[in-house]
Amino acid sequence: MMPPKATTGRAHRIALTGMLVLVLAALGVHWLRGHVRLAWNETESLPQSVFLVQLGVTPDKGDYVLFDPPQAVKSRYPFVKRVAGLPGDTIRVEGRAVWVDGRPVGVAKTTSRRGERLHPIAPGVIGPGFIFVHANHRDSYDSRYQSIGLVPDARVIGRAVPLF
Repeated sequence: MMPPKATTGRAHRIALTGMLVLVLAALGVHWLRGHVRLAWNETESLPQSVFLVQLGVTPDKGDYVLFDPPQAVKSRYPFVKRVAGLPGDTIRVEGRAVWVDGRPVGVAKTTSRRGERLHPIAPGVIGPGFIFVHANHRDSYDSRYQSIGLVPDARVIGRAVPLF
């Protein structure tokens, strides 16, 4: 019998390495699907358009967050906004001007761009399990308005990191 060629062993190692890479890639994709996703912002409320969302990660003040808006808002898509207030922070409203923890977050408009009547959020202290979300754009539809209000933790999808 002839001894096996050295290339047969090398080919076998290459095949095993290739299979290992494929298995690890499949496991990586499976893991990523449970931990991250992409989100698009198609409005003018934020300067960024694409976000990497870390699923289940609790956002901190100043972080971007992806959340499901209330059903009354009738949006098929989640919103991306910046966290401006956390539990224990105080919301102050004077006329239509809104502050969170002493910082101005903007003026609530009287009507939306579609002509719908808008009402500012009520003043008070943000309770446990809620966050105040905001974007700097004057037309941002955010927690300044009763119809969005404070976002409960149950509607938070994850922390959003701007990509571009």
